[in-house]
Amino acid sequence: MDENIKPEQEQSINEESEKPEQEQSINEESEKPEQEQSINEESEKPEQEQSINEESEKPEQVNTTGKKTFSKKITALVIDGLKTVALLGACAGLGVFCAVGNRAGSPDKYAEKYFKYYASNNYTKMYEMVSCKEDYFINEEYFEYKYESEKHPGGIKKYKFGKGKTKGKNVSYKVTFTTGGGIEDDMQIVLKKQAKKVYGFFPTWKVDIENEIAHDCSVGVTEGLKGYLDHVSLEECKNGTSEDGTMHYYFINRIFKGDHVLFLNQDNLTSYTFSENISDSGEQMIINSSMLELPEDDKKAMYDYSKLLLSSMYGYAMDGVTSYDDISYMFYNDEETQQRCRNCFDTLRADTVHEDGSLLKQININNVSVALSDYKYPSDALVSVAYTYSYIARTGRTSISGITQEYDGMGTSMALVRYKYIDGAWKVTDIMMPCADYSQK
Repeated sequence: MDENIKPEQEQSINEESEKPEQEQSINEESEKPEQEQSINEESEKPEQEQSINEESEKPEQVNTTGKKTFSKKITALVIDGLKTVALLGACAGLGVFCAVGNRAGSPDKYAEKYFKYYASNNYTKMYEMVSCKEDYFINEEYFEYKYESEKHPGGIKKYKFGKGKTKGKNVSYKVTFTTGGGIEDDMQIVLKKQAKKVYGFFPTWKVDIENEIAHDCSVGVTEGLKGYLDHVSLEECKNGTSEDGTMHYYFINRIFKGDHVLFLNQDNLTSYTFSENISDSGEQMIINSSMLELPEDDKKAMYDYSKLLLSSMYGYAMDGVTSYDDISYMFYNDEETQQRCRNCFDTLRADTVHEDGSLLKQININNVSVALSDYKYPSDALVSVAYTYSYIARTGRTSISGITQEYDGMGTSMALVRYKYIDGAWKVTDIMMPCADYSQK
């Protein structure tokens, strides 16, 4: 079949037959059929021969099977080791994760942390841990104000936590403690579980301060005064006026329990301060006119001026020269007031010199005691001026001898000065000042 496919080859063979030596060579080869068969077999498998030859060119690969097996075993051992380490690491990490998560989500730890901030007066950090709806009087500023005003003198020296009591989503603790002054007290801390989770698994907490808040309280203030609670205006909370128009009322929806300062102001001049304690919801703070005392600054000014009037009236009345018109500026300048005060001055002058010649030569005012005898808010005050005195006087002439003589003595007396609040200032509208008794005892 090969000869038909390759005619040229056949021709070549015939040509070779014309060369006897070459033919002999061929015949010699034909005498070795096994070798020829071997050659033919090899010619029929050229790829296998090539493969054998290639392997012969790489003698190192002949003995690599054992090394590869050993290497695979080492690799497998290393991988198994790494898997074990990874598993152990995962277990350790899970343990740390659980420990950290449990600590972060522990209500006991959270409550104790809150109390430590309380004991160290760190009210800003305390507020960061609370949960509450802010309102006009419920915010961080008022929270800090509340606890600052309730701060324990001497601090907190030791404390003891009670066991947490769970009710629904809340856990409550009672903490007993002793202050630096040896006073024993207690505090309730209520924690509320939050929807947010730590690391997606563990609970979070906030301090619930609703038990520290009073609801639906009110303030009543006398008409004409502006009210401030803890220095914050009450105008935002105004809720109406009494039927007779003498009181203004303010409604406070929510406010911290505890001590508060109610500050009342009139025309930015006269002011009143009251300390109020709110311990429960629905409480009222009512300040009516009968509770409004004259402010200390106003009172002191009245007292000083009343003393000045006492000495001035005696001095000018006894000098025999000064007229009332010279001192009229010391009283309120309206007709009625001027007439009353003129009458008082003229009467005092007349009483120091009598028709018979007896007179008060000298008076020394010694101890002066002033007091507020009456005060009606907002504009009427009566000051009493009590004093002791010593004097030198002269007797009058008698119809028989016409001889006078001097004598001395001591006594007590009192004057009254009425003030009215007019145009933003207190004015003297009346004075009642009888002359001291200098009669011979």
